[in-house]
Amino acid sequence: MPNGDEVIIYATVLGAIGVLAPFRTKTDNEFFSMLEMYMRQHQHPIAGNEHMRFRSFYYPVKSCVDGDLCELFGSLPYEQQKQIAEELAKDPPAVLRKLENMRTSVL
Repeated sequence: MPNGDEVIIYATVLGAIGVLAPFRTKTDNEFFSMLEMYMRQHQHPIAGNEHMRFRSFYYPVKSCVDGDLCELFGSLPYEQQKQIAEELAKDPPAVLRKLENMRTSVL
């Protein structure tokens, strides 16, 4: 996109494609960090590893938000979405809209 933010696009050995995108504002960074924290509490890992222990296996994670975990917000039941959104002082459609805006800003 002309005059857009620069991003890093990467591909993994298993075929996943990912993007490292900077946050535009400090409030976006705080919002997504808090959303990730609440999602870690509601989305329990399948294999039993704690999310932060898994992500920090080789190097400690610092100033990085797991977008895949935040994207799982839309797959939660509405009651859990409402509970998390209230903690973030928003309503569930506003949280989904913010996730959608972040996703489309990279395209």
